[in-house]
Amino acid sequence: ETDFNNVSNGNVVITGDVFPRDDTSAYQLPEEMGYYNPNTTEAEINSGIARLFIDAVQAADADDDIIFENYDLVIIFHAGVGRDIAFDYDPTPQDISSLYVTLDFMQKWISGAVQGAPADSGFITQGIILPETENQEDEQIALTGMFVSNIGTHLGLYDLFSPSKQRTGVGRFSLMDAGLLNLNGLAPAPPGAYSRKKLGWIQPQLITQPMDKIEVARYGTHNPALPEIVQIPINDDEYYLIEFRGD
Repeated sequence: ETDFNNVSNGNVVITGDVFPRDDTSAYQLPEEMGYYNPNTTEAEINSGIARLFIDAVQAADADDDIIFENYDLVIIFHAGVGRDIAFDYDPTPQDISSLYVTLDFMQKWISGAVQGAPADSGFITQGIILPETENQEDEQIALTGMFVSNIGTHLGLYDLFSPSKQRTGVGRFSLMDAGLLNLNGLAPAPPGAYSRKKLGWIQPQLITQPMDKIEVARYGTHNPALPEIVQIPINDDEYYLIEFRGD
């Protein structure tokens, strides 16, 4: 499992609380699932997701136990399966997609006048929507990968695949690509070299002179004698990043 405290070299420590406090309780939204995903056009589906986020925050805000200003991130778990993994046949086409919701998303798909999800402590402008399960059609898919990749988005990481073309970029070696589904989502890959560099979690060793051999420590060994990542410039705007994943 991706441990952000470990992969960030102590820069990110995640703690949280679960509401409602009662293990058997849930917040009730004003509309049924088909309202939030009418399974029609992209605009109507995205508008429904944005409204789900707003309605969920408002339903939770009625609970006096929740003080939203005490938290950096809101994560909403809805009933049912996530609409995230393609199967030959989808028996529940109105499932809700899992994603990181931003103010820009709400303003684009509802109205530019929307300020976020209103709560007693102010407007909530970002959060994650996740399902209670990803299991369907006898496929057992853990939520871990989807969960931590969305947290990666919140931290500022880019998707390293093409959602529009459904094409992978760096593959199973990165949390922000197909690596979120390693071991069926149970043990997602850590963020790749580019992601860790982007967030300042590590400083690559810059290679500016020709070398006969470049040594890189295997990821996770924390070998102080060797760099974890090396950066090789190509031109003023491009460079290679090299890290060692393997046995």
